[in-house]
Amino acid sequence: MVARILSSICISAFSMVVLNIFLALIRLPGRMATNRGGLRRLLRISYELYAGILFKIRPLASHYLGLDILQKIPRTILTAAFSFGITKAVFMMFGLFLPRWLTILSLLHGSFIGLTWEKIVTPEDFQLGERIDE
Repeated sequence: MVARILSSICISAFSMVVLNIFLALIRLPGRMATNRGGLRRLLRISYELYAGILFKIRPLASHYLGLDILQKIPRTILTAAFSFGITKAVFMMFGLFLPRWLTILSLLHGSFIGLTWEKIVTPEDFQLGERIDE
């Protein structure tokens, strides 16, 4: 009798977990569209910030270093450094330790902005997937 009650409880719990996973998968496309819009806005804000900084220091770097910082490699290195620096500064302001995974994520974020720089004209340019022109 006790075994039958325990097995019923286990089967019920397992059924609820499977049902929740199924319902989450059904709602996934709607949530992905919302998350994609937020990600696109974050990338656009980052691009505007980095572009503002790089365009201001470009004449100085060109004059003193003889280097065009808007070329692909220097731009990618600088945007990755800016992304890491901003993340590190925010964590230091609050007295928190910056986790390694967030360090890697901030470097990837800055590198992505630097690598896709030429393709960015409008906020829709951070397109995830193939663009179909009608």
